[in-house]
Amino acid sequence: MIDNESIAMTSYTPTPPASLGPASLRAVYLQRLQRLLRLRRKHEQELNRQGLRLLDRSLFAAYCACRDVGAQDEARAILEKAGIHVDPPGRELRSAS
Repeated sequence: MIDNESIAMTSYTPTPPASLGPASLRAVYLQRLQRLLRLRRKHEQELNRQGLRLLDRSLFAAYCACRDVGAQDEARAILEKAGIHVDPPGRELRSAS
C-alpha cells in the first residue's frame, strides 16, 4: 500500500526558472535541448509524422529559449553536431538531409 508520505517523497518539483541565476538558467535550457535531441534520436523510428513534428517543434522552442538567455552559440553548436542546421533569425530549423 502506498501512503501519502511516500508519494510526497517521490514527487518531482521543478525549480522555477525565475529562481535560477543566469548561468544556471542557461544550463537548464541547454540540457533541455540535449534531452529533446536524445529523445528524437531514440524514438525516431517509432514515431509517426505528427510525433516527429511535435518533437521538432519542441526542439525549436528549446533553441529559442536558449537564444533568449544568451546561449545561442552553445545551442547552435549542439544542433549542428546533431546534423540540424539553424538558419538566420526569422527562419526555422532544417535537417541536414
